Amino acid sequence: MRLMKLKWPKYVVFGLIFIGVTLWMQLWLMVVNTIVGSGSYTSIENGLLEDTLIEKSGISISGIKMADTDRAFGAMIGLPSKPQMILSRGLLERFSSTEIEYVVLHEAGHYYLSHTIKEAVVGLVFLAFGILLLKRIRENRGGIATTILMGAFFGIVMIQLGRKHEVEADRYALEQISDPHGMYSASEKFRSEYVNSKNDNQLLRLLFYRGNSYDSRLRMANDEISKRSE
Repeated sequence: MRLMKLKWPKYVVFGLIFIGVTLWMQLWLMVVNTIVGSGSYTSIENGLLEDTLIEKSGISISGIKMADTDRAFGAMIGLPSKPQMILSRGLLERFSSTEIEYVVLHEAGHYYLSHTIKEAVVGLVFLAFGILLLKRIRENRGGIATTILMGAFFGIVMIQLGRKHEVEADRYALEQISDPHGMYSASEKFRSEYVNSKNDNQLLRLLFYRGNSYDSRLRMANDEISKRSE
């Protein structure tokens, strides 16, 4: 019983830190939609986007929902066989059709390349491996500090995997997109909305932001524009 009292909280702390660090951006978007927006999701009809996904990605979605927030973002959720696209009101109101096409194809890239499944498998492996490591660490050799550091470390590794997947999704979108200028201008809009240049810490961004950097996105879009103009 004494061992259970010592070890069980340690595993819980490790799991919470690991999941929190890994998914903080997704959790933050949920909070933004709840606090800044109404927290509601409304089904919308957009046959053009659905046709674009089928034509360019072969993906048939079960529907499109609008998140009622002024923040611009897109996501694809749902079961592998029944994906659902989420687009924010801010995105639909302020982004052009070519910019929205980039966002939609980027999210489709994650689905097409099975990024969510891959990250779930790797995450479970890291979670199990971390618990096994903690079993080998005595309470008087690190304790809670070691547990927190391990959770944060594995979470940061998961973020680096996520960044790799973000680059892959951008490459996929560029292969399918009608006009790469849409990716360029959308990336500029996202940067102006999400990056505060006065408080932007490059080290924190490198460690904790899973997104493909805006400079990289702009460079990729420019390369594709040049390639198509040849």
